[in-house]
Amino acid sequence: MREGMFQWIIAGVASLVLAATLHAGGWAIVTVRDLPEYAVAGKPFQLAFMVRGHGIEPLDGLEPKITATSAGSVVKASAVATKKTGEYAATLALPRAGTWRIQIAGTIDDLTLPGLTVIAPASSPPPPLSQAAFGRRLFVAKGCIGCHTNREVETEILAGIGPDLTGKRFPEAYLKSLLADPKSAFASPRTDSNWEMPNLGLTKSEIAALTAFMNRERPR
Repeated sequence: MREGMFQWIIAGVASLVLAATLHAGGWAIVTVRDLPEYAVAGKPFQLAFMVRGHGIEPLDGLEPKITATSAGSVVKASAVATKKTGEYAATLALPRAGTWRIQIAGTIDDLTLPGLTVIAPASSPPPPLSQAAFGRRLFVAKGCIGCHTNREVETEILAGIGPDLTGKRFPEAYLKSLLADPKSAFASPRTDSNWEMPNLGLTKSEIAALTAFMNRERPR
């Protein structure tokens, strides 16, 4: 009995220490694993995401909450930890067609994803997004906006940890190399502990889309 009580007290103290650490000036980046271009009303889909403290360290022990809203309709779900450290997943079924805004909360810093198009079950799929348009969505969903200011992206997040990327373009080969393996792309190791670009495990198609977004033609 005493041993069980002792373990319960230790677990409670550990939870309080974790909460205090995360909220005492801490910040985190949320990275969505597979961002859907659209969903079908009533058909469940999984939303999986990684939470990294200070953009780097995967965080366990969180209880993320998902809220999806569209024209007065609200759907809520709780995310649970997967077998991968720092990763959580929730299953959503959005009940009707329309544009839905999905917010991930309970991760230190909330993230609102770009609007998700939901179609009726009998409808034809919407036209696929261009690489640049999909890259714009990924810039938010992959957590880039959490570190980099980009006034060309609609977001409520006020970033400023990494370089300002508003209007910036980069050599294609360099940018793809940086997104695939940030450490190898830097000429020398960074010594600034306040900012380090993490390896997000991006797929080739995601790297291509982000590159297309960053290097797209802008109106003059």
